[in-house]
Amino acid sequence: MAHKPSGRRNPGKNQKEKAAYEAMYEFTEDNERNLGNSFEPEKLEQPSMQLGRKRPASTAMTDPDEEIDEISVGGDVASMLERFGADINKALLAKKKRLEVYTKSSLKTSNQKIEQIWKMQQEERQKLTDDYCKQFSGIFQQWEKDIQKAKDQEEKIENLFRQQQKIFQQLRVVQGQRLKSIKQLFDQFLKSLEELEKSHSEQQSAVQSELRKEMALFQKRILMDTVSNNAHLYNAFCVG
Repeated sequence: MAHKPSGRRNPGKNQKEKAAYEAMYEFTEDNERNLGNSFEPEKLEQPSMQLGRKRPASTAMTDPDEEIDEISVGGDVASMLERFGADINKALLAKKKRLEVYTKSSLKTSNQKIEQIWKMQQEERQKLTDDYCKQFSGIFQQWEKDIQKAKDQEEKIENLFRQQQKIFQQLRVVQGQRLKSIKQLFDQFLKSLEELEKSHSEQQSAVQSELRKEMALFQKRILMDTVSNNAHLYNAFCVG
């Protein structure tokens, strides 16, 4: 005759099951706490020590394979953080190098343009001055010849007074024309010099405007490069 199962449970067996359940709960809670601490900034240098600390007496029955897995997780976190730090250093060094290259290139280009413009302006001033100097020199030489001719004619004034008087009148007219030519050339020189200075000023303004645009473009490139690098690092960190 079969016996009916009794409604009471073995007290010893219930206590063993309760102790095993509490040990499993304490191990899980301690494991989560250790894994959470491994991501704290002030404890990044010693993740394996935290994960390898001793358990309470209640976790003495924990499987050794679980402890090895826990230590392996801490090692992976530390390795990931080291790789992330190395990537950041490489990105910063690359950014610094590109910034130096951009700066040197921009300065070199600006200096070359300024030197070219300054040289061109200097040559134009020198050419204008030389041209008018030649013209002034020719007029002054002719004027000196006229004066010498007048002196020569003065020696014959006694014999050729009337004729000389006519010659003097002609010379005065010629000298007046020479003075008028000199005045006209001088006025043209001043006008040309003023136009040249105005042209140089406009060139300098244009160059300054171009340099400002290049600097703005340079700053935009740096900003875009920085944003690109940050996005790359963020994507690399997320993928890693």
